[in-house]
Amino acid sequence: MDEVSLQPFQIVALCYYFYCISCKRNGKQRFWVHPIKTQHNQLGEYNHLILEKRLFLADFFKSFHMSTAQFDHLLKLVGPKVKKKDTKFRQSVSAAERLAIILR
Repeated sequence: MDEVSLQPFQIVALCYYFYCISCKRNGKQRFWVHPIKTQHNQLGEYNHLILEKRLFLADFFKSFHMSTAQFDHLLKLVGPKVKKKDTKFRQSVSAAERLAIILR
């Protein structure tokens, strides 16, 4: 029987291939974006809590120590600097949500 000699990169490629096959058999699945995070726009804290606080000015002021008009003005000033680009794979966190995180 002839011996087969493999290069180091071929060994790594084979190990990775067998690892991927074993993960599929075991039911493990790897995600680029976890399914719970795909519902962030509907279930996230910003969309529930902060947008509701905008309706009640006293609660909003208690959380951010500024009025909604001041928050909107500050967002207009720093929004373009804190905004990130959306990609094909996931949506970025909005500038308003980033500002709310920074201020809280």
